[in-house]
Amino acid sequence: MVLSMIAAMMFCNAMNVQAQEEAQNEVSVSYGGAGASTIGDGFGKIGTAFITLGSVSTKNEKEFGPLAVEYFHKVAPKLSVGVIGTWVRVTGDEYFGSEKHGDYTKNIYSILPAVKYQWLKKKNFGMYSKVGLGITFCNSKETVQSDNRSESSNETKFGFQVSAVGIEVGSSICGFAEVGYGEQGMLLAGLRVKF
Repeated sequence: MVLSMIAAMMFCNAMNVQAQEEAQNEVSVSYGGAGASTIGDGFGKIGTAFITLGSVSTKNEKEFGPLAVEYFHKVAPKLSVGVIGTWVRVTGDEYFGSEKHGDYTKNIYSILPAVKYQWLKKKNFGMYSKVGLGITFCNSKETVQSDNRSESSNETKFGFQVSAVGIEVGSSICGFAEVGYGEQGMLLAGLRVKF
């Protein structure tokens, strides 16, 4: 009886290790900071303030994101292909001089086909790099306070993510962190499930 229980536990453990080694797909959710689009917007706002000698400015700005979802499929032992989707929301107030002129909301979405190269893989630890190139959509809405009038604008531009170094810890469920630059941010961290 005891031997059959031990044999059953060893069989289940072997199947679990085999399933982890044969994982072909992964889904990840991450949150980052300092995304490329919001950094670009920041430089634009600095330029506007400089050109107008500070008479046009933004205040009370709040940013949520970049929040990202990824899917990758292994096509070779160290190489995976997939797609990254990101979302950032920025809100704030616009001022002319010392008076509030209105407020704004900007939503930034990116869809980035991507490749990932796993250059170090141990049982519960891995290191990788990834590159995603695609499209970023920006939707902006401004509301003028004086007459409650709203204006919307849309912009489509090139989007990317280059993560020079990614570190993951875990087996079928991993925590991970990446350093790079792009729509997911300069620093990001999240949770990954492999199956």
